[in-house]
Order: sequence, then C-alpha cells, then structure tokens
Amino acid sequence: MILTAIAALVLQTPADLPAAIPALRDWCARPGSGSGSWATGDGHSLQVRRGPSGCGLFVQPVRGDEGALVRAVEEALAPAAQGWYPVRRRELVVNESGPMRWSEYEHRIAGSLLLIEPAEGQVGTVTLEIHGGD
Repeated sequence: MILTAIAALVLQTPADLPAAIPALRDWCARPGSGSGSWATGDGHSLQVRRGPSGCGLFVQPVRGDEGALVRAVEEALAPAAQGWYPVRRRELVVNESGPMRWSEYEHRIAGSLLLIEPAEGQVGTVTLEIHGGD
C-alpha cells in the first residue's frame, strides 16, 4: 500500500515528488527487502528499493528547481529537532551526470540521508538514499 502511494504521487508529475517523501519514509521503515519500478506515459521512470544497507528512491528525468525537494526532505525526514544535522545542503557538484545539488544529513543513532538532485534548470535523476544507523 505504501509503495503504491509513493508511485501514485510521483507518477502524477515530477512536481509531486515532494509529496511522496513522507510515504517513502514509512516504506523504508518496514522490515525486509523490497523493490519496484514504474514508467509513465510521459517518459518518467521511478525506482524504489529497500534492503539491509538502506532504502532508495530514484526518479528520472526531473528538472532541477530552486530547492522545493530539499525542503520537503528536511520537513519529512531530517528535522533538526530530532537530532539530524546537515553535512552539506544543496552543494553544487559537477560530475559525469552534469551539475547536481547534493544534500546530506546525519544522525548519531538513526543513520544518514543523501539527496542528489539536478541543479536548477538541469534535467537528470533525483536520488534519495536513506541508510540506517548502528
């Protein structure tokens, strides 16, 4: 059910990706492994995976924005009041995929979170990875 909610939200439009973040958090917290992938009629691809080393969401192609996705992640997954702290926030990294914005958060007990999104105006893949702590 949660996996279906993630897919339904993201597949509506890439702009709905921030709305899928809370559903992803809940899906990642479930025990065991799982995965799924979908393609939309408008050319978007969504993949989710959950395993012993963590959980991830991958969506492409997505056009980079001014930070709506990182704000959604901060609100849903990494609130400072819960002990999460930013390692880097929307840092520009240029690699083989082109200009990307990297945001990383860590928690002493809960683990870490990595968000990679295309830079503003660029088209690429959004990667959101959640890794459990000790």
